[in-house]
Amino acid sequence: LDPGGRATSGALVSNSPHVTGVFGDSCADIGNCMAYCPDVCLRSLYLRVEQFGTENWKLYVNDTATGHTMLVPPTVTTQATPARSQRYFSDPNAGRRFSINLPAGRFTARFVDEAGDEAWPTYVEEMWQKEPDCEGHATPGDVIVLEPSDGPDCDELF
Repeated sequence: LDPGGRATSGALVSNSPHVTGVFGDSCADIGNCMAYCPDVCLRSLYLRVEQFGTENWKLYVNDTATGHTMLVPPTVTTQATPARSQRYFSDPNAGRRFSINLPAGRFTARFVDEAGDEAWPTYVEEMWQKEPDCEGHATPGDVIVLEPSDGPDCDELF
C-alpha cells in the first residue's frame, strides 16, 4: 500500500488535517481523499460529551514528543438511526463524539469552543476501541484530557 514502496506496514486514513495532523508530513496523499501513513498502527479513541452547548467545539490533540497537532471536529451519535446523518441529528439522548485514531505515543487533548478558548463539558466519557492486530498503537493512559485551569468552581458538588 505504501506509494513509496519503503514501509512494510502502515494505515490508510482520510486525508484531512483532523486525521493526519499528529503525523506531521509523514503521510502521503494517494488520491480519492485518502492518505497512506507508513509505519503506524492506529487505535481508535472516542471522547463523548453532551450534545447541547458543544455544537461548535473541537478537540485539540497534541503529540507531546513531536509537537504535531490536530483539531478534531465532533459528530452527534445516535444508536436509534445509524443510517441518518450523525452530524445534524438532534436526539436529546445522543452525545457528541470526538473520534481520534492514534499511534503509540503520549498525547494531550483539550476541548476548545468556537472562539478557540479552552472549554470543559459537563462530562467526558472515554471509550477505547478493541486493540488492533498490529504493534505500536495508543493505549489507555497515553492520552491525557486536560481540564482548563480557570474552569468553573465545582466545590458545591462535594
